[in-house]
Order: sequence, then structure tokens, then C-alpha cells
Amino acid sequence: MPNALEVIARLLRSRDDRSEDNDATLVKAVLHGERTAFDQLVIRYHELAYGLAYRMVQQPELAEDIVQDCFVKVWQQAGQWQPEQGKFSTWLYQIVRHQSLDELRSAAHRYNEPLAAEDELAAPQQIEAVFEHQQQQAQFQQALSQLNIDQRTAIALVYQTGLSNKVAAQVMDLQLKAFESLLGRAKFRLKQQLGESNER
Repeated sequence: MPNALEVIARLLRSRDDRSEDNDATLVKAVLHGERTAFDQLVIRYHELAYGLAYRMVQQPELAEDIVQDCFVKVWQQAGQWQPEQGKFSTWLYQIVRHQSLDELRSAAHRYNEPLAAEDELAAPQQIEAVFEHQQQQAQFQQALSQLNIDQRTAIALVYQTGLSNKVAAQVMDLQLKAFESLLGRAKFRLKQQLGESNER
């Protein structure tokens, strides 16, 4: 039986495949100042961009600010995307990743902390199920927060945004083998963290 992350990744990939067809058309329209085309790109990619930013910075408000800044850059710099070099979504995720890293470095500098290098009313049964799900989510978020920034980013790119390893490696400016090694270490560390929290 596939786990929840794999199911989400498959759904996101299928949605991404359908939408990539007209991203180039929308970006061309954005270059001509068409606000409705820009709005369509925001609607299409906001949730995925936010998911990546949130996984990296672990703060909802900051993640939202990052995504807004990234879409401002898309509006202002749409001409920098080169379709022959990759999908629009890959270019956007690179912007989100770099903006998130900049925010983390800025916060680390402000607080003098070094940034790691890798770094419902319902029946009782329903209430219990919701509570259990919330506990699992909290444990997962806690375990994820123990990973370094690169490991969190790798997990988010593959399982949150549904990118292939090859495209995620491009977003992170890594060779495919280096990315797969990073992702493997991240998954191993995440399993360790989840195992430790279950033993408590």
C-alpha cells in the first residue's frame, strides 16, 4: 500500500502535467503586462510554492511573505525564464528556494545564530481519529524540523511539490546522484526521528 506522501506526489504530478502545457503562453502574456495571465500562474502555483517555502522556513507567516516576494519577482522578471532550459515550475521553485535560504541566512545573521551548512463536532470515534491524525502531523513536523535545511528542501521538493528527482536536483543546483544521496539521508534521518518520537 503506498504511503500518503507517494499518493500526494502522484496527484501533484498529474496536475502539474496538465498545467505545464500553457505555462509558456501565460508567461508570454505576463511579459506583455496581462494581469489575468499572472493571476492564473499564482492560482496554479501558490499552494506548491507555499508548501516548499513552509517546509524550509517552518513559519507560516514568513513562508507566505516569501511566496509573495517570489511572485513579485515572477511579474518583474518573467523574461528570465527560458523554456528550453526547463519547466516554469522548476524556475519558480528555484526562486522560492533561494528566497527561503536568503530569509534563513538573514534571520541567522539578525539573531547571531549560524545556519547549518546542509543543513469539528463529531462522534467520539471521529474525534479520536482527528486527534490521532493531528498527533501524527505534529510528530512529522517535529521530525522534519530536526533535518537540516537541504534535507528539508529535498523532502519538500519530491514529496510536497511532486517533482522528479532529476528536476528537484536542478532546483537545488545538484548533480542527480548527489541529490539522490541527500534525499536518501533525509528519508533515513526522518525515519529515525519518527522512530524516536514513537518510542517516547
